[in-house]
Amino acid sequence: MKQGRTYYRASWKTCRGVVAFLFVSIGVLASVPAAQVRELLSLVADINSVPIGSNPGSLIVFNNELYFGANDGIHGIEIWKYNGTGVSRVTDINPGGNSSSFSQPCIFNGVLYFRATDGTNGIELWKYDGVNATIVTNINPGSASSGPNFLRVFNGALYFSATDGVFGNEVWKYDGTTASRVTDINPGSASANPSELTVFNNALYFSASNSTYGVELWKYDGVSASLVSNINPGAASSKP
Repeated sequence: MKQGRTYYRASWKTCRGVVAFLFVSIGVLASVPAAQVRELLSLVADINSVPIGSNPGSLIVFNNELYFGANDGIHGIEIWKYNGTGVSRVTDINPGGNSSSFSQPCIFNGVLYFRATDGTNGIELWKYDGVNATIVTNINPGSASSGPNFLRVFNGALYFSATDGVFGNEVWKYDGTTASRVTDINPGSASANPSELTVFNNALYFSASNSTYGVELWKYDGVSASLVSNINPGAASSKP
């Protein structure tokens, strides 16, 4: 939502493929007859003029502008922004026609954080301060990926799931200076695969698994992680 309008991506099939664009709608489309929907839609930008479209995604408002990932057919998937008048590309993290795979944007301490790759390092945690995009930390060194995911702000830090290549996929946090692993729910190199990180009642809730409980609901209170409920008893999974 930006300036009272709702922005989204849409696509439809044509004889030449699937076309995807960034659109703006005014009003509630669910209450409008299908025949009138087109009258409420306007194309914001045709970033990639070929039929496959730019596939805009991961939309977020930052510094009063709409940021998103898109592919103009020349630079791969990079960060773009819309200022209410025009669109422009703001990064070329993975140079040339390669994609940075920008996704999972989250604002923390007035900066835009996200996951991306520059083609040298794997998919890691990055940030954009409104001027420059820089890698925050290379959790899984070299070309391997830590795969930060489900970015959420909790208790004055940025939390996400990731792996350092030694421990499996667990919950990590970035405090503005240092990234550190905060859980080892599935011990050692096995992965807990925490997902859907959500803040509730001063705790961070998420879905995770280990060999004892399967995939169940867990929480992190800022000190330790604990099982909330074993809905499907034993090693079976409720998959919250």
